[in-house]
Amino acid sequence: MVQKLFLAVILSLCVVGITEASAIIQTPELIDVREGSSVHLQCAMENGNVGNTDVEWKLLHENSINDKVIGDQGSIGQFQPSRDSKYNSFILTIRNIQQSDTGTYYCEIIGKNRFIKGKGTKIEVRGDSFPILSQPEVQNISEGHTAQLQCSVNNIDLKNTDLHWYRRSLRGFQRFITHRAKDIVEMDENLRNHFQSTRDVSKNEVILTISNILLEDATVYYCTVWSDVYGSGTQLNVIIVPVLIQSPILERVTEGHTVRLQCTMWNAAVRDTDVHWYRELPGQNMEWILTHDIMNSTRRSPGFTDRFQSSRDTSNNSFILTIKHVQPNDTAVYYCKVWGDISGNGTQIIVTKAWTPDLFPIILGSLLGFLLLLVITVIILLYVKQWLCCTNTSTQNRLTMSQVTNGKYENSFLEVAAPHFIKSLSSLLVMLRLAASVGNRDLQDGDIRKFREEVEIADREAQESAKAAGELGDSMDGSCEKLTVQYGQVGRSKKELSSSLQNAQNKLRSLETEKELIHGKLQAAKTSLRQVEDTLRAARAKAGEKQTGRDVGIGLSFLLPCVGIPMAVAFEKERQYRKSEVDVVSEDRSSLKSSITEDEEKLNEINCQVPELHKEISELNESLEENKVTELTLKESRTEHAKLQGRMRNCCQYLSTFQGKVSVLKAQSQHMYNMSLLLPFLEEAGVHAQQVPVNELFFNHIQVHRAVEDLKMLLPKIKDLLLSQESTDLYMK
Repeated sequence: MVQKLFLAVILSLCVVGITEASAIIQTPELIDVREGSSVHLQCAMENGNVGNTDVEWKLLHENSINDKVIGDQGSIGQFQPSRDSKYNSFILTIRNIQQSDTGTYYCEIIGKNRFIKGKGTKIEVRGDSFPILSQPEVQNISEGHTAQLQCSVNNIDLKNTDLHWYRRSLRGFQRFITHRAKDIVEMDENLRNHFQSTRDVSKNEVILTISNILLEDATVYYCTVWSDVYGSGTQLNVIIVPVLIQSPILERVTEGHTVRLQCTMWNAAVRDTDVHWYRELPGQNMEWILTHDIMNSTRRSPGFTDRFQSSRDTSNNSFILTIKHVQPNDTAVYYCKVWGDISGNGTQIIVTKAWTPDLFPIILGSLLGFLLLLVITVIILLYVKQWLCCTNTSTQNRLTMSQVTNGKYENSFLEVAAPHFIKSLSSLLVMLRLAASVGNRDLQDGDIRKFREEVEIADREAQESAKAAGELGDSMDGSCEKLTVQYGQVGRSKKELSSSLQNAQNKLRSLETEKELIHGKLQAAKTSLRQVEDTLRAARAKAGEKQTGRDVGIGLSFLLPCVGIPMAVAFEKERQYRKSEVDVVSEDRSSLKSSITEDEEKLNEINCQVPELHKEISELNESLEENKVTELTLKESRTEHAKLQGRMRNCCQYLSTFQGKVSVLKAQSQHMYNMSLLLPFLEEAGVHAQQVPVNELFFNHIQVHRAVEDLKMLLPKIKDLLLSQESTDLYMK
């Protein structure tokens, strides 16, 4: 009992030893802070989830032996515990810190059967002369733009001080930039195109510039001096600007019918966004129709009735404008807008008069449509049939491959292991027949010699059979290991392909968003260009008029100098003014043309990249599908091999046990003089031989079946001899 208990303890310790435990990384280790400032402490959790884990924050004062429990249930005074699910971390924010808050802070994971504690963060609260690092609390920036994070430093000269930039990560506070006093910036070379740190000595501040903002840049950034004096941190939030796509672009609708306009939104959810609908009548300014807010409340402009209905289609993330009983004056271009100034591409509605149709074209069109639908249905059915055939063929191929693999090993077993087993079985049958014929009488020399020859053959052949089966099992194990390696390679390839596909799709979405933005910018620039050209023509016309007036004044000055000269001077001044106006407007036009040219070049470049990305995505999808088919085939092969391994192990175990029984029989036969001494061992070997799994394909041989039938006949005789011997022994006693 004590041994069993000791074994159970050892096993439990082994299980605990191999279980991967949770861990806490607490940062930073030391913070010096001025009284009245704010600090953030982070405990990053490994091998666990902060969302379903309880934590306690504790404060241990320097001259105290008892911890002060802060807890994890909302704000407690200036202490604000929280969780950051993005970086799987517990956060403690201490605002308006005081001298009494000096001490070491610990985070402790509490729960059933576990207690994990961070290494602690020591906080020293300093006086008024201590440095102050001020950072804005939050900064929101759109994806793809540039962000500038300021860190103002007081009470020290920044130009003679090293400054470091940290950011919150899965491993706690991560330092990624060091800005030396000699204005040398140290950072990873891979970050230099994305991050830039600069000093403004006049304002005694350092600015962190992040170019081309990405979604993964959203975190909290801290500036530090003296290695342990931290700023309060700036939370950088990356905002994705919505893109609105309206469909259809043109809709012709008959008077009195209902029209449905769709405005699909990317990068934001329609259920969380107010939408505004506008329309632009021919030759008129844009007018507001209605606003549909997130509370499903609709406000309409005066003059618009409930014929105009707004709704949301959350399944397609779209806004819907439904116009019932359309009228001719509803002909216009309709726009959806969000966030005040983000507009869709517009849908033009043209309302036509109702008309009475001729029945003949309708009947003819219906017949043609029915025939077309019938042809399409037949084509689809043929395609589905072909696809099903291909799928069945692929499945049959996989099954055939597994069956071929199984058949190969079964045939090999029947060729290399089964013949030796049959020979050993045959020798065992000879020995059983000899024992049945001799009975309990003493053996003759010929009987002994015959028995030893047969037991020698049975032992040798049993060993050869077990050896061949073992080698075949080793070969099968090697094949399984090879399949496992191939399966792992295919899995890694699948992950790489999925990652490449995700990157290509993200790049395509980014390009399409940029394309929409550039397209909108181009439309606005072209509209401005038309207005500037109208202004330029008007300015040139006025300048020409003033030049004509000046020339008339010059001609008149020869006849009436007192009238002509003042007239010429006045018109010349007006001409100069108009000429300067023409020059300014010409510069504006040139600038607009240059901007339009640049945007068109960018648009052409994007239009060239988009088809290539579509092609790349298509190729990646095809490779991914091929990879999935290969992975499925390998998985099925591994399953079949595992089953085959189990069967082979059973066969090897049976043959090994059989060989052991025969070896014992051989050892006992070395000192034989009477058959009665060998009968128990002979019966034991025969009984085990009779238990051969004849239903197993490895032993599916006609000679094995015959041997089993012979054993069924001989073993009862041996059993009778044993019973007779036992009766005789009992009688003699």
